Formats: sequence, C-alpha cells, structure tokens
Amino acid sequence: MNEVKILGTYPCPKCASTKRVFDEAHKELEARGLHGHMEVCFFTRDARPLLDIQAAVLTMPVVTIYWDHCYDCGQLYTFRIDTQDAPIQFQTPQVN
Repeated sequence: MNEVKILGTYPCPKCASTKRVFDEAHKELEARGLHGHMEVCFFTRDARPLLDIQAAVLTMPVVTIYWDHCYDCGQLYTFRIDTQDAPIQFQTPQVN
C-alpha cells in the first residue's frame, strides 16, 4: 500500500469547529454496532493526478481533497488534503 502524506487538516473556516456531519453520523452508527455499513457516504473527495500521464511510469503522484459539512454551522469546507503515489492501471482492449 502506498504511503499517504497528509498535507493539512483544517477546521471549519466559518466557526472553527472540527466536528463534521458524516464523521458524527459514522460515530453514531459505530455506537449502535453498525460500523462499516455506511462507509460509502462518509465524505466527498476528489483525486487529481499531479503528473503528465504521457510519461512511462507505473505510479503517479495524486492529490486528494476531502470535503464535508460542518456539524455546527453547515458550511461545506475542505477538511483534509493529502498526496500519495497511485498505481496506473492498464486495461487490455476488448476485441469483439
């Protein structure tokens, strides 16, 4: 597994809270013994390559930005940014 380098974690820019909506929902599910049943909607994230994919490499650096809503004021904000080397996956073309 590739090492994740956390570039920063951030509180809500509006009220400075660190409580997030999906994080709090996950804690509640975990307390009820339903841990792992709703992991898919834990937060929103976007991963973008940081390298020209024309280069012949097997991995490439990717930055991932995580968003969630503040639990206290509802503001949507970036709460974490990280980078890691992601493997490039090749697919064999399908011939019909």
